[in-house]
Amino acid sequence: MVQNRSNRDNALKVLSFCGIIAPILFAIMVVIGGLFYEGYSHATYAVSELGGATAQYPLIQNANFFVVGVLIVAFAVGLHQGLTNGRGSKVGPALLGICTMQQDWVASWQPSEVSLPYPED
Repeated sequence: MVQNRSNRDNALKVLSFCGIIAPILFAIMVVIGGLFYEGYSHATYAVSELGGATAQYPLIQNANFFVVGVLIVAFAVGLHQGLTNGRGSKVGPALLGICTMQQDWVASWQPSEVSLPYPED
């Protein structure tokens, strides 16, 4: 019984860490992706343009969307397991997971058009 609770607590810690690391990883990868594009400005252009259909290295941002999506869904699972009572313990994590899948995963498989004029090689 004590070992099961310990295993559950460890799993919740790992899933919680996924929620902490996801936005940090996203920000780091956006900065790194921006460094690969000559003329890209974080203040002027959208982040999704880094993974656009005609971008030079779209894999960087598309992988970022996908990995961050997986981390946030893992966090939503941990949130569901950690919140044991009330309607919010089911609805909140479910909405978080659904929104994440819709935005991050779809964005990683359906890249946007790029308005940034990238230099010719």
